[in-house]
Parts: sequence; C-alpha cells; structure tokens
Amino acid sequence: MRTKALIWICVMTIVVSTVGTTYACCQSPIASFTAPSSAVCVDSVVPFSAGASYDPDGTTLSYSWSFGDGAYGITGGNTASPTCKYSSSGTKTVTLTVTDNDDPDCCGGQGSCSDKSNSTSRTVTIVEVSKIQYLDPDTGYTDITGILYVCVGTIVTFKAIPNPSGVSWPGAVWDGTCGASGSGEIAYVKFPTVSSSTTDYKTVTATCGNTITANVIVFDFEGQLTPDDPFYGRNWEKYGLEETVGLSCTLTPSGLTATQVGGLKWTKSSGVGDVSNNGNDGGGKYDAKRSLEMLCCI
Repeated sequence: MRTKALIWICVMTIVVSTVGTTYACCQSPIASFTAPSSAVCVDSVVPFSAGASYDPDGTTLSYSWSFGDGAYGITGGNTASPTCKYSSSGTKTVTLTVTDNDDPDCCGGQGSCSDKSNSTSRTVTIVEVSKIQYLDPDTGYTDITGILYVCVGTIVTFKAIPNPSGVSWPGAVWDGTCGASGSGEIAYVKFPTVSSSTTDYKTVTATCGNTITANVIVFDFEGQLTPDDPFYGRNWEKYGLEETVGLSCTLTPSGLTATQVGGLKWTKSSGVGDVSNNGNDGGGKYDAKRSLEMLCCI
C-alpha cells in the first residue's frame, strides 16, 4: 500500500506542473532598428538596420517597413537592412514590423500558436539649405537679399542655414566661381578678382540635396581729391592755407554707386583740417587749413 501511494503522488505532481505553462513558441518577436541620429540631406541615402530585432523562441523573422512621407529610391525592400532617399525635408516617421513564423501545432499539442507580429517606430530628420547668410562685422550673420557687394581681396564668412531650422545637421557642400569648397555649416571665401560689369556675378553655392546660390559683385574704388582752384601746373597733392578740396570716389565696375556697395565715407587719418559734407556716398569737402592732411577713402 505504501508503494502505490508514493507512485500516485509523483504522477499527480507531473500533471500539475504542465498546466498553465507559457511555451517559448508562443512569445511575440521583439522589433528594434537603428536609424541615423543626425539629420540627413534631401536626396541622400538613408540606411536602416533591424539587426537588433529577434524572436525569443528562435524562429525566423520577416520584416515590413514604412518609411514615411517623401520616401523613394528604396533598396533592400522588406529586409533587415534597407535604404531609401527622401525628396523633401522634415521629420519622417519610420515604422518596422517584424513577424515570426510559429507553427500552429507547436508546443507538443498543448496549444495553438499562430504567427505573431510586433512594431516599433523612430523618426529621422531630413534637411535642405534654406538660405545663405554672411558675417557682417556690425550686425553678425545677415541674410543675403539680392546681390552681395564685396570689396576686392576681402575674405567673407558664409553660413548655410538648414530647413527645418535649429536642427543639428551635417552642413552643406560648398562651391562657386571664387573657389568656395569643402563641406560643413561655414565657408570662408576670398574674392580676388573685380567683376567686369554689374552683371558679372561671382557665385557661392551651398548644396544639401537642393542648391542655394549667393550672387556677388566684387568691386574696387579709388579716392579722388580735386582742389577748388585747379589752375594749370599746380601740385595736386599739396594745398594752400585754407584751401578746400573736393572729395569723391570712382568705383569699378562702372555703373556702381557708393550706396549700392554699402556706403563709402572719407575720414582723416592724421594732421589738422576738417572734413565736411561727409556722407556715405563717397563725397565731401576738405578744408586744408594749415597743412596737408592725410586722407583715406573707406
């Protein structure tokens, strides 16, 4: 009798241990993928990887992707590592759905397990160049509206502004007729050659999928001093007491005005005397008083 009782207890224990068990083949897969953490330019290849996705019961996964608005040029399709491009800027929502291939008759006949799916989403930021700014010594970075006028030999700092604004982005690829090159947010460009006419634009371009162009007229100028008494044979660099001298500037290319290039103003660099009628148009009067004054046109 004692032997039979022990056997009965062991059998009951085994049966109870199988009731309510969750089998590995009935678990849902885990969806996970990587995407670029920084912004990517419009029309650039954007890579994704679902290598971190898995199924706890070890069955094979299939992948289904939704790349969001503006996606095109998809390669790899519904695989673990597809790529695509985007035709427009903005924040794009990318969704991955993974599905396992559980056998409906798995678990040793203890239950019916159908295929299961799981999804996860991430966002990627796609950018383009919104505009180009230049560094003004007085006002800081300033929008370029229309034509930018630059004095020959000047090095100008340009900055590419992204759309959407305020994002961390890779910057732009720089190019142009005056040697702009490289990539990034900032470009330093020197303008060594005067424009041949008021329509001879030197260009600076910034590209991030799209291209924005800044048109530059490179100018030069020369100051002219004209005494009020231009008698024949006089010395044009030495002036008599209390003599007045007209001040003016000539710009190249012809047809430009001092106002267009941002203003030209005479200043006295040393000595005595007074400069009057001195606006930003490159003109004015100089009263020599007691000695020759040293002047410059800036």
